Amino acid sequence: MDRTATQPQQFLTWIGDTPYMVSWTPKGEFGSLSGTLAGDFFGAADWSQTIPVEAADDIGLDLWAMQTAAFFHAAAAGRNFPQRQAA
Repeated sequence: MDRTATQPQQFLTWIGDTPYMVSWTPKGEFGSLSGTLAGDFFGAADWSQTIPVEAADDIGLDLWAMQTAAFFHAAAAGRNFPQRQAA
């Protein structure tokens, strides 16, 4: 589905089996893209970022949301599952 970045909207995106409710709120040249964990999944976290509306529209809001959710999801998992140091 193609979403326009000029209108506020909410939709779901998944990272593996983890669902995020994504909210997009454009305000002038920039917009706020945020994801709220839509379930009780260990190693996942809510996230938010501000991006240019034009970039979100050019790249595609769905793709931008999915990639952003994946980035923040991986960062949260890294904090919850730190790497073990070699002995």
